[in-house]
Amino acid sequence: SGVQIPLGLPSANSEAGTVKKNKVKLFLGQVKDELTKVNWSTRQATVSTSIVVVVVVGMITVYLGIADFIISRLMRLIIGG
Repeated sequence: SGVQIPLGLPSANSEAGTVKKNKVKLFLGQVKDELTKVNWSTRQATVSTSIVVVVVVGMITVYLGIADFIISRLMRLIIGG
């Protein structure tokens, strides 16, 4: 007699753990296969693009700083602070 596990649930001595490990191995293998298909950029292209991004962000920062300064000065003139 003893405790009976309902149908559909894995028993302590089942292969559920092995099945999960196999699924994980399969998934990781598929991920590896897909990563080999990716068209990776060259180091030079990545550095060039990064420099462009940093320069554009810098330009936007300066623009917003100037706009903020001008708007705050105008508001002080209007409000009289």
